[in-house]
Amino acid sequence: MRRLIHYSLLSIGCLVLLSSSLIAQNCDCVPVVEVDVCYLDRNIYCEGESALSFNCGMTLDHPNFIGGIVSKLNNQSNFGPGGTVECAINILPLTDITTVDDIYDSGCEVFYVGHYPDAQNFNVSTLTDETLEAIYQWSTDCSRNLAIVPQIEATRWGYTIENKNINPNQQSPGANSVFALFDGPFGTVENFNQGGSYQGVITATPESGHLILAQDATGSPTVAFDLESSDLIIGDVGFFASNSQGDVSEGATVDNNNDRFACNVFALACTLVDEFLFVNNTLRLCQGDSYLLPNGESTQQPGSYLDTIVGLNACDTIVNTVLNFDSFEDWDTLILLDGVSANQFIDLNIDELDISAIQWMPSDGLSCDDCLTPWIDSELSVEDYQAVITNSLGCMYTINLKIDFLDPPFIPNVLSIQSNDVNQYFQLGLSDNLYQFGIEIQDFGIYDRWGNLITSISQQTLTQAMPLWDGMYNGSYCEAGVYIYVFQLNYPNGESYQYSGDITLVR
Repeated sequence: MRRLIHYSLLSIGCLVLLSSSLIAQNCDCVPVVEVDVCYLDRNIYCEGESALSFNCGMTLDHPNFIGGIVSKLNNQSNFGPGGTVECAINILPLTDITTVDDIYDSGCEVFYVGHYPDAQNFNVSTLTDETLEAIYQWSTDCSRNLAIVPQIEATRWGYTIENKNINPNQQSPGANSVFALFDGPFGTVENFNQGGSYQGVITATPESGHLILAQDATGSPTVAFDLESSDLIIGDVGFFASNSQGDVSEGATVDNNNDRFACNVFALACTLVDEFLFVNNTLRLCQGDSYLLPNGESTQQPGSYLDTIVGLNACDTIVNTVLNFDSFEDWDTLILLDGVSANQFIDLNIDELDISAIQWMPSDGLSCDDCLTPWIDSELSVEDYQAVITNSLGCMYTINLKIDFLDPPFIPNVLSIQSNDVNQYFQLGLSDNLYQFGIEIQDFGIYDRWGNLITSISQQTLTQAMPLWDGMYNGSYCEAGVYIYVFQLNYPNGESYQYSGDITLVR
């Protein structure tokens, strides 16, 4: 069944919307002429032994930030009325953040999280879980609440960052033009460098999704846009540092690639908090459906699609659509009955909550033709059933069932070597259905009368007429006599049975 699904911000028809970060509390679109960029005061948040470390508090009041990126942000020729970006930057130090309300009360629109490593270990942050959780919850409360999150502090966002960067860093192939970090208002950035003894790349990401915006020389991601929180995740605070810790120039002017990249990041921050809402939709559709994206293109492929549409609640809106197509398709399965019980039920191992209707064909021998687990009369000769299922999304698919029995295999008791008849090899006799759906032999062994192992198979899927022993040992035919066999069969339904006995070898 194929359908064309058209997406609308007001109605999503019959598709299922799994998750959406749309307009949250305090998230109205109000024109912004000045953006408050908050950070954690390093004099307050670097305590104890860490306070003595020059690396603690790599943020907007650090000596390697004040003369470089901070001077550029404070320069109204760069940021402010009549500047390169018509958005003034107001930098606010915060001294006591433990709750989301603390951040809202401070008026923050952008939160530059910064890096606060333990004096002995860059992979440990001195920020408390309480503080990081407050920032994270604030950033996810509204898509226009933007956090810029580096290094170990990004762990709360679900990212792992490791010291593996290889310069230079450059734009990732296919990075969306909405995120104008490399071709932004401050100019084109061919590449930029990380600096300092620690240079980070992103090595693990959350399942909630992300977009890679920059990568190092090896292709490892160094900047990502997190789709759950609408935040920027950066591999290293050195992107914004000067002197030995980064290549941002000292002074208020924008002079090199690192300057342009760092200023483009804050220009993007102004754009995101001023002009855009971010909508992250995860949608589930039927296999074979077509989906009409906001840009007018139709697709049947799963993945993440980024578009910009105009005018929702006075804001332009970045829509990231994640498409998951229902994995249900027609499939075959085998139901094995024990051959003893008069009535046994059919279990399809399907979640009942995801089923809206089921129809069995034929209904002969079944206790019901519209229930998920009917009882079956094993004395009837029906060998094939169909279950036509409609799931909770409205997708229809068919399960073809073959009915068989857990009968013991045929095991030969005589092996006539050096002959051309069917008794030349030790092989098992099983129904065609078991071979079709996969039956496995495990721990197979042939032993002589003194208990010596003649041949063995540890684990292997059986094929029809598969020879398990040809009566030979180390390239020579064994002596006539009685030999012992042992093995286990693993059936397609997950059950396992042990078999053992003896076979007579004649020559």
